[in-house]
Amino acid sequence: SQAAKSTFQGRLFAQDALQGLQLIDLCREVFDVVVMNPPFGLARKEQSEELKSWYPDAYVDLYACFVCRAIDLCIGWVGVISSRSVLISKKLERLRANWVLPRVECVLDLGWPVMDDATVQSAAYTLNCTRIGPISSIAAVDRKPHAEKEKGLQAVISGSDESPGMFYAERSLFQKLPRARILYNLPPSAISLFTTSKRIGGKLISAKLGMKSFRDFRFLRARHEVSPTRIGRGNHWVALAKGGPYAVFYSDLPLVLNWDRDGAEVCEVNRSVNGQTAQARQASIHYYKRGGTYSRRSKEFGVRVLPADFIIGEKGPAILPLDCSPSFAVGVLNARLFRALINLQANAKQYDSGLVESCPLVDFGDEQRIEIERAADDAILALRKNAQSIEGDALFVCPVICTSLAEAANLATHRKSALTEIVSESMDRIDRVVDALYGVDSIALERILQSEKAGAEDDDEVEDGDDDEHEDGYTAEALSCALTQVAIDWISYAFGCAIGRWDVRFAIGEAALPTLADHFDPLPQFPPGLLVNGNGRGSQEMPLPESYPNGILVDDEGNRFDVERTIQDVLKAIWQDRADSVEQELVAAAAVTSLRDYVRKPPGLFADHLSSYTRGKRKAPIYWPLATASCSYTLWVYYPSISSQTLYSAVNEFVEPRIKAVAAEAVQLRNKGTVRTRADEN
Repeated sequence: SQAAKSTFQGRLFAQDALQGLQLIDLCREVFDVVVMNPPFGLARKEQSEELKSWYPDAYVDLYACFVCRAIDLCIGWVGVISSRSVLISKKLERLRANWVLPRVECVLDLGWPVMDDATVQSAAYTLNCTRIGPISSIAAVDRKPHAEKEKGLQAVISGSDESPGMFYAERSLFQKLPRARILYNLPPSAISLFTTSKRIGGKLISAKLGMKSFRDFRFLRARHEVSPTRIGRGNHWVALAKGGPYAVFYSDLPLVLNWDRDGAEVCEVNRSVNGQTAQARQASIHYYKRGGTYSRRSKEFGVRVLPADFIIGEKGPAILPLDCSPSFAVGVLNARLFRALINLQANAKQYDSGLVESCPLVDFGDEQRIEIERAADDAILALRKNAQSIEGDALFVCPVICTSLAEAANLATHRKSALTEIVSESMDRIDRVVDALYGVDSIALERILQSEKAGAEDDDEVEDGDDDEHEDGYTAEALSCALTQVAIDWISYAFGCAIGRWDVRFAIGEAALPTLADHFDPLPQFPPGLLVNGNGRGSQEMPLPESYPNGILVDDEGNRFDVERTIQDVLKAIWQDRADSVEQELVAAAAVTSLRDYVRKPPGLFADHLSSYTRGKRKAPIYWPLATASCSYTLWVYYPSISSQTLYSAVNEFVEPRIKAVAAEAVQLRNKGTVRTRADEN
């Protein structure tokens, strides 16, 4: 010691050594109380691996690592104000289950905005790290709805205020909630749904994931791309349930699967990928059954009709009734209570079959079953009737025909509103029955879950394009949009009639709308409005035009198969004396100068047709324009009518006559020499 003090260097060494020993003592020290507002967010890349090894339950966020470290250093209480994601985030499930839930005593849920300019919702909470440990219940105060967080807080805590913002819950119950989320404001009746041992899976319904094709572009087609005679159980192409946008009760299922020779090609691809065929035939004993289906990944959970004779896809699981009717299965799983419970448990909006089967079960009496079935049937019937006027749907017959475009647009707006009201009323009827049986207020439950969803900053969003459809009101803008859409629909239908696809007799009243089959019967082999002959293809028996090559029209003024002329003939057949007036309305709504202008322009007929006939990622137009570079001459070919004679007909009946006519005109112009007028040159 004396030696160390004898020199300046010695004294520096002694001080450094003392500080090092003090650091060791500090690291060994524990604290009675730790209070902190830790930093939040991801760690730097070079630090993340170290944090992952030190704090495997918390490394996804810096503040979570600080919480773990504080617990390690404390023998008393830890007080934290941090992001409220600690209560609900799926990334922090292990932190909650292993570190927070065993110790948390009080929660002050603050929401926005508390921590200066921090762009997170916040919560303050205390963790009991004593040997005695916390009491069995957790106290929580919800101040999220209040702009002034501190105002009235003392009154709520002391119990002198009747504010509903104070909650007490047993901590053991939170361990039973999905992902150990601290949903302190769930009513006891809702929490008990997660503790019951009776589940609907295997008793009321069965949920099944289906096959995987591995090569969707190779093996899948839109229904309208395939000849109707080749579609159906036992045929080359079989209907496939493959998810799609969110829908309830009914939506079109537009895809078919190449299942030739019982799916031999699909199975071989499966074998080449992983040496077996199990995924290509998954749940095959349940194919072709009636029930419900839903999108495994979507913005919300919703069940719709699964008709008979469908193959189940991996992305379109089936809900198969066991002790109920198909209508009951579809109806009850669209109840607000079940949708809320399934959404709560879903990981990144993925609804696996196990989540569906895990819904709690109660005994449904005959009266409750009948009411749910009737409510579901009413909604399904209304949606299927509406589908008869939607081109592209398997049930399509013809669009709604009115005396004028404006009348049709107004009717379309009202029909949409009425349809929404029918579906909402059916869902309300189902919700009343289910809520009464389960003793739960599903509206309050859904409100709680939606507020928690808004606070989960890290929840994954759906990236499949299944966005909400905007419900337009009765505004001038909404009617304008409806006017344009009706115009596009009418022109598309008239074009389809002209080219030999649709049977115009339904539109002119010479044929009655076909009666809808049972909701769960196999889909019709072809749309009821299709013009068919013995081969199941477009026929030449259509009244207009009088005769034409099957499935070919031409953009050639003066030709008897001219596309504008044939569309006008269809308009005359439907609207008769008002045909010219309707044509002008269509042209004005489409913002073009003439029907020919709409057909010829790239953003016109083909663009709208391509948009309407795109199914997910599959672009599947069936009206093909074969045009010159200038687009001044175009042949329109109806794809399903293509045969070995199509090219011959196109060349011999359209192209060569046109070439000869142009050549003759050129000879006449040359013969005129210098006496040609400007009109001749144009």
